[in-house]
Amino acid sequence: KDLQAEEHIQAGNEYLKKNKFLSAEHEYDQVLSIKKDHLEANLGKGKALMGMGETEKAKEVFSRLSSLDDLYSQENKHVFNELGIELRKKGLLEEAIANYQKALDLAPDDWVLFYNLARALFEKGDLSLAKEKLNSALLLKPDFNEAKEFLSSLGDS
Repeated sequence: KDLQAEEHIQAGNEYLKKNKFLSAEHEYDQVLSIKKDHLEANLGKGKALMGMGETEKAKEVFSRLSSLDDLYSQENKHVFNELGIELRKKGLLEEAIANYQKALDLAPDDWVLFYNLARALFEKGDLSLAKEKLNSALLLKPDFNEAKEFLSSLGDS
């Protein structure tokens, strides 16, 4: 069954890349019908729903995701990061910030997560906290050029 699930996940991911959201959702649903708490299938379904503009349904999937115990391990920080990215792109900044924070709780030494959190905070209009998070990223990785450039673009306010 796991191999079959993996095939549906891969197919769903391919459809997502091509913006064929309905087909992607169908592939993820195939997996979720067998294992409703499957991490990647839930994440993919949420992304597909976001792509279709079904923001409320996607939020339900994402909130179901955050209740899964499997999620709270170091190797799954990427799930929260991806959720954060999707939510930020859709302008759901509070939700994006919360997901980046969950990822950082799992991986407090990940400079990319601090950078992504700073972007969401900046878009929300919280410049001082955005700067703080960029400085955190640079403490972890002093040669992180994107963070340096972003920080300098924010000026000395």
